[in-house]
Amino acid sequence: MATPALKPFQKLPEDTPVIASLSSRMPIELMVNPAGKAIMLHKEPLSETIWWGEYDVELNSLYFVTVRGQIMGYGMTMPAKMASYMAHATMIAFTLVDKDNKPIAVPIPIPLVVRQPDRI
Repeated sequence: MATPALKPFQKLPEDTPVIASLSSRMPIELMVNPAGKAIMLHKEPLSETIWWGEYDVELNSLYFVTVRGQIMGYGMTMPAKMASYMAHATMIAFTLVDKDNKPIAVPIPIPLVVRQPDRI
């Protein structure tokens, strides 16, 4: 694993590099249940080690922070129902699958930070 360029969950600097989205790199499928349990199925090994994920409720935006301090977006629009489930998630289990979506590796749990607008 690469040496982390960031401390876990630290605020990202304004000039944080953005790299190609996960969906542009390979076929992926995100599943989330009403309890907020999330699984990301991916059909190729990840080329970047993901340190943590962030979901912004207000922007309905999911992205991942790599250990090199880069931002990799999800790259797909999340349906409203799935977005409401993501608001309760605390991690995403990244699971490498074959062409039939059968797991071929042990899922890797990635912590997820959910950013919600300030409530007064």
